[in-house]
Amino acid sequence: HWYFVNDLNWPAVQAAAARDMGVFIISPSDKGGKLYEPPDKLRNLCHPLSPIVFNDLYCLARPEVHTLSIGAARPTDFDEHLLALDYYDDIEGTIGPVAQRLHQEMARVVGEDWLRGWWKNVPDYYDIPGEVNVLEILRLWTYARALDMVEFGKMRYNLLGNAGHWFPGKKAENFDRKSLRKSVEGNEFADRVPEILEEAHALLNGEEKKRLSKSD
Repeated sequence: HWYFVNDLNWPAVQAAAARDMGVFIISPSDKGGKLYEPPDKLRNLCHPLSPIVFNDLYCLARPEVHTLSIGAARPTDFDEHLLALDYYDDIEGTIGPVAQRLHQEMARVVGEDWLRGWWKNVPDYYDIPGEVNVLEILRLWTYARALDMVEFGKMRYNLLGNAGHWFPGKKAENFDRKSLRKSVEGNEFADRVPEILEEAHALLNGEEKKRLSKSD
C-alpha cells in the first residue's frame, strides 16, 4: 500500500529494492484514495489528468515500483488506467505540475510545517493508550481536510477495529487526552494531536466496515 496518499510505506519499497525484489502496488484506485469516485476538489487539481491516471503515474515514476494491481471488476475498468500509458514516456513532466498544485493546496490548508513532519515520532498503535491508530488517523485527516477526501477517509477509518492485523488499531473515540498527549510527546504537533483526533472522529466516523473478503 504505497500511493500519493500514503508515503508512510515508502521504507518498505526501499527495503525491497535493496534486496532486488519486485514491488507490486495493490489497489491504487481504492486503497489509494477511492479515486473512482474522487471529490471535485481533487478532480480539479489533477486536471488535465484524472486522479486515477495521476496516481498510476505517480507510482510508476519510481523505478523501485514495477507493477500496479488495479483491481478490475469488469473489462471497462482497465480503460482509464490504460490512458496513463499515453504519458509513460514523460511521467515526470506530466505529473510535476499536478503534484505541485496538490502540494500547494495541502500546504495552504494544513500548513507546510504539518506536511514536513506530521508523522514523525508518532508511536505504533500498540504503544498508545487504547491502541488508537494515531498515525493512520492523522493521515486520513490530512487528506480529508486538505483535499476533501472525506469519503475515502470514512471508508478506511471505519475499518479500524474490524480488520484485524490488515488494518490494526482502534478509532479515536473515548480516549484519554492527557495520556494520549504524553504518548506522542516526541511529535512537534503533540499539543494539537488530541484535538485533531477528535475532529477526525467527528468527520469520519460512521457505519462500521469490514474488509472486502469478510463481507457477505
